[in-house]
Amino acid sequence: MTGVTTPSPNRSTMCLSRSEVAAILPGDRHRRSFATGLGIFAGSVALFVALTLAASGAPHWSLQVGAGVLLGVQVGILFVVGHDACHGSFVPSKQLNRLIATLAFLPALHPYSAWKHTHNGLHHGWTNVRGKEVVYPPFDKHGFDRLPAWRRAAERWFRSPLGIASFYFCTVFLWHELFPGRARGPKGNGWQSFQLERVLVVGYVVVLLAVACGGAQVMGRPVVLSMACTAGVPLVVYFSLFSVVTFLHHTHPRAPWFDVADFEYCDLLRATVHVKMPRLVELLLLEILQHTAHHADTCIPLYRLNRSQLTLERVFPDVIHEPWSLKGYLRTVRTCRLFDYHEHRWVDWDGRPLTPALLAERGTRRGHVEPESAAEDAVRDIGAES
Repeated sequence: MTGVTTPSPNRSTMCLSRSEVAAILPGDRHRRSFATGLGIFAGSVALFVALTLAASGAPHWSLQVGAGVLLGVQVGILFVVGHDACHGSFVPSKQLNRLIATLAFLPALHPYSAWKHTHNGLHHGWTNVRGKEVVYPPFDKHGFDRLPAWRRAAERWFRSPLGIASFYFCTVFLWHELFPGRARGPKGNGWQSFQLERVLVVGYVVVLLAVACGGAQVMGRPVVLSMACTAGVPLVVYFSLFSVVTFLHHTHPRAPWFDVADFEYCDLLRATVHVKMPRLVELLLLEILQHTAHHADTCIPLYRLNRSQLTLERVFPDVIHEPWSLKGYLRTVRTCRLFDYHEHRWVDWDGRPLTPALLAERGTRRGHVEPESAAEDAVRDIGAES
């Protein structure tokens, strides 16, 4: 065992239905604002443009590299804006939400329709459900042992303290967002939209490199350095940070994973982690770390998440609240390797238990809904406020 806090065996506080959870959240949580939303978007774009120009033409290489690092963080902040708009919760207009999301996703090279399919549909409909969720599902011991040697080595790397930074790019972005194929890609008309959005991504890259070259020529900087600091460095920073943050959102020694038959709405809350940062950092990251409230109700705008998060943590003691620390991060990485879906506990690479069982005996419980209904409700709610 690893000294992990044992979860309460009484899960009754986490077995409420969607409507019961909604009843305890702030009544004004869905109120969206053109002024607030557009102000956040305009400010984020302005800072992105300023950092892009600095990365391409600052008078010293150290300033260019520093601007490139900050630009990578800003790409992530713009993505948070796009994430909210893709849920239809950022501003009161459905059309404007889509436009903002499409534009905000471009610096991160994400086509809108692919993200909406994998994130809004699969991730929110089936949070931490094996066979549905595409973001970092852990293998069980049997599945891990059946992998070829190179893939077992890759999984060990992805679940190491440094390797997590490459997890999203290698296992999600390439195969589900940019090059998914028909089987994994958006369905119906979304597939046609996805093709056009990929053209937009290519166009964005061309424009970005042209800006880098132009800045280098105007300011007398090396072209290769300007291109690296304007495109390469920011994307490495963005994908690394994005991978670590999204990993910690749903991976924790107390966060279970599920097979489809085990999944219920209330498990969305059990499987979502609030990684607590200093309040200023949470504000700078546009409240994306208030993640339990976001999964409880995707229609809450990012600028109204904090009150809902505080309410959930007050009412539901089983919500995982994890203050960020290097020690906690390393503990999560050491513990969350493989998952025993029968006993509902984390195990090591040899199958030895690392945590207690994370779920009480499943049975007929208050608030129970069939798995398909839980997923359908989650997807339907995505557009309910659009």
